[in-house]
Amino acid sequence: MSACILSVMPYIFDCPAACGLQICITRLDPRVRPWCHTMQVTLGNNRVWCTPIHSYLNDLWPGVDKPKPCHVALRICDSHPYGQFNLGMVSNPCMAVANAMWVERYRPQKLADIVNQRPIISSITALLKKESEMPHMLFAGSAGIGKTTTALCIARQVLGSEWRTYTLELNASDERGINMVREKVKKFSRWASFGQVPFKIIILDEADEMTSDAQTALRRIIEDTSQHCRFLITANNISRIIEPIQSRCAVFRFTAVMREDVIARLADIAKSESVEYDDDGIQTVYEYTRGDLRHAINLLQTVASSGKITHDRVKESAGLAKAAEVEKILKLALDGNFQKAREDMIDLLKVFGMSGSDFLRYLAGATIGKKPATADVMKTIAEYDYRILVGSNPEIQLSALLADLGRFKNSAL
Repeated sequence: MSACILSVMPYIFDCPAACGLQICITRLDPRVRPWCHTMQVTLGNNRVWCTPIHSYLNDLWPGVDKPKPCHVALRICDSHPYGQFNLGMVSNPCMAVANAMWVERYRPQKLADIVNQRPIISSITALLKKESEMPHMLFAGSAGIGKTTTALCIARQVLGSEWRTYTLELNASDERGINMVREKVKKFSRWASFGQVPFKIIILDEADEMTSDAQTALRRIIEDTSQHCRFLITANNISRIIEPIQSRCAVFRFTAVMREDVIARLADIAKSESVEYDDDGIQTVYEYTRGDLRHAINLLQTVASSGKITHDRVKESAGLAKAAEVEKILKLALDGNFQKAREDMIDLLKVFGMSGSDFLRYLAGATIGKKPATADVMKTIAEYDYRILVGSNPEIQLSALLADLGRFKNSAL
């Protein structure tokens, strides 16, 4: 039986098969250093206790940027027939990216490496010259433009090698209620930090998805724990963050990554991965993702898995090959041929896998490109886009949209 990867925050033990047993290690208290606390080991169904032979694991490498693998032996403190054995190689988890997806492998580790957002990075860098005076921060902007990465880079810079121990990262879109604030945020922020770090850091990702009650509770915690805790909050829609939280934070509004920056970054990644590409292929990736660098890197990896990155391959992987069909469906709907328009729309959704949001985006693009651009048609598309966004059935809503477009039969699109 091959052993699983052993996870000990902030370290990962990549373990060989040891005596044919599966081994799992967890540290008991995330607030203390791993070498200061007994660890719990699970050997099959039997739990035993062990302590690290090396007194300071962190001394094995000077920094997190260039870890030096080594062997670490754990002594079984309970009576066990295998006594003592070697767990294998130790590596820093933030660098164990040989098999990671590209978006994580090429995630910037330092503020200076953030793509685009130069005015914001300059302002944050100035604020961090006096780390103890760093304010709470609120990062607002669309998805995939560096908000969370910036927060993680701040945590690394301020907390150094201890950043994993003294940083709590939560995605508020997964746990958006008041219980998350009470049970996780309040519990983590209650205790002052140990050692040389100036304070703890709590990263709340997509906080605009939190309920109003949860945000109200969070406001009070931000006030009460400001002496030993800092909040880094990200939001796609800042208007959904209550004003009291906004007023307690330094607000930074992130913009979509510029075309030239995205293209340069994608080209660098392709070269690093020894992937063939042409300029049209990279340009097409940008045209589809529109400044969302995370989406662009994921799409680049998807296309690269099938060979050279070309215009046609990108269109096929992204579903762009059928974008022209949407314009034909628009013409059918405007001509009053609802039945045929609906059949072709269902084919795109069910057979070719086009999403409802993509269908509406292409539909809006086909409308804008005509003379004259009909404002009423755009308003109708926007209405059905909102209906789908709030949870209505996409197939039913898109069918209703096509029927509604028949009202503009005489429109000069």
